[in-house]
Amino acid sequence: MNVPFAPRVVDLATPPDRPFRLGVLSDTHRYSRPAAVPEGAIARMGPCDAYLHCGDFLDPDLLQPLRERAPLYAVLGNVDPAELGVETPATLLLRVGTWQIGAVHDAGRSLVAWKRTAARFPERLDVLCFGHSHRPVAENAAGLVLLNPGSAVDPRGLPTPSVAVLELSDAMRVHVLKLGPP
Repeated sequence: MNVPFAPRVVDLATPPDRPFRLGVLSDTHRYSRPAAVPEGAIARMGPCDAYLHCGDFLDPDLLQPLRERAPLYAVLGNVDPAELGVETPATLLLRVGTWQIGAVHDAGRSLVAWKRTAARFPERLDVLCFGHSHRPVAENAAGLVLLNPGSAVDPRGLPTPSVAVLELSDAMRVHVLKLGPP
């Protein structure tokens, strides 16, 4: 039996008259150097109620443009400095109304690994958000939505960077949004 993660848990209220919009991004770095979140990525996500960064941001000051727009939640990535771990958890559980959204940086490289990572959370997840590969994934695996927004800065061999938006109300809508060339 897996020992559950001990994620930081955040409860977020849903707006009464519209879906909750969660902007999801990851890997806002070039190699092991920090890079600013592009204004084009923020504009492409549109107005959001909160943002989730799935790790590898290296410099929290570069996330300030997101913080100025809405609350920002993040998990620690493999290239993030260890001292960021004091404020930034390795695992995060966002509760948005009845939705359970888990976040880690590296969930593995396959459907089996992604499901295994989701199963380690202490509560059943509706969505597992992750990064690390710089490649977008949006798939529904028997009721579990697996979401990697790709990289907003360095698409690693793909033609364009990407981000994602989750819209949560009675139903869930997932949008992976391609950006202009890097």
